Amino acid sequence: MHGVITNRPLEITLEALFDQLELGGETSPHRNAPVYYGGPMHKDRGFILHVGDSQQWDSSIQVEDGIALTTSLDILKAFAAGEGPEHF
Repeated sequence: MHGVITNRPLEITLEALFDQLELGGETSPHRNAPVYYGGPMHKDRGFILHVGDSQQWDSSIQVEDGIALTTSLDILKAFAAGEGPEHF
């Protein structure tokens, strides 16, 4: 059995990631969403667990019906643009 733990909030929000990656996002409704740390993960890699279909995003896997795990930049770009999955 494999798992991902994301239960430790960091002191940053998505806005900090948007800034670091130069994605804009100043008006994104997602900019204040918290970022969590867990494991087993690499500190230089981000994972987004979200409701929806993995086919919509690059580098995604379907965890179970209606839940996907995405590691690609395209979902962060969507969040910066005020788009993307509602629940993540």
